[in-house]
Amino acid sequence: MLHFVKAYGVTRESEIQQWMNAWKRAHLHVPLIAGVVLLALGLKKVLEYVSAPVHHGLADPLKGVGLTALVGDVTWYLLGHVAFMWCVLHVFNVQRAVLAVLVAFERRFGLP
Repeated sequence: MLHFVKAYGVTRESEIQQWMNAWKRAHLHVPLIAGVVLLALGLKKVLEYVSAPVHHGLADPLKGVGLTALVGDVTWYLLGHVAFMWCVLHVFNVQRAVLAVLVAFERRFGLP
């Protein structure tokens, strides 16, 4: 709290709380938007991969940027949603947090 008093000249506790709430609402939507942008990138890469099967077969697994974007979008979106709901409503959605972790670990370690 002392940081806000020095940096922004906020003196009362209610002003500090209002500033922090405004910051949460303004910046915690960024992971949600990043998830949507990564989804668009991943779908673009998948469509390019499927439309030009010159150096690979359609049965070959997706690799690289396309796969990372498709998995990353789900992870970013779910974690962003969990963080936003926690900061704004003080509600922690365990299912979404666990799902985000499982999706991230599946991409990293290749769980079946």
